[in-house]
Amino acid sequence: MIDFVLGTIAAIVTFVGGQFILKLVIEPAQEMKRTIGLISHSLIKYNKDISNRPINKDKAHEIYDHLNELAAKLQASFYLIPKWIRKSNCLTSVFGFPSQENILKASQQIQSLASGLYSLPDETRIYEEIAYRKRNICCCLDIFMPEVNE
Repeated sequence: MIDFVLGTIAAIVTFVGGQFILKLVIEPAQEMKRTIGLISHSLIKYNKDISNRPINKDKAHEIYDHLNELAAKLQASFYLIPKWIRKSNCLTSVFGFPSQENILKASQQIQSLASGLYSLPDETRIYEEIAYRKRNICCCLDIFMPEVNE
């Protein structure tokens, strides 16, 4: 009888511990990976619209809202991960995530890229700034962005 009780307790502890790790570590990590994937997808999907001016005003609003939403989601998904994991470099070593500094920098660059949609094509160095921001985002998040020649 005692073996049955101890076995049941061990099973319950194992289940609760597994759920604890799943909810506090694995699911937030998956959400962050998903967000980084969405950013990569959006940079490729909207590359032509972001890089070429002038841009249709309605399209600019759509892309602006989408990029700002992704920037916010990137930071939110980072802060879903418990602080003790974020601070212990487990994210970079175990999960291969960018550092907190790179997450914040990428988020700022995404917001700057979105704000730049309203710049006119004759403004000095706008195309260089766009390319610079996209490169920074890709470097900070360790994503690949092919150079598109149009």
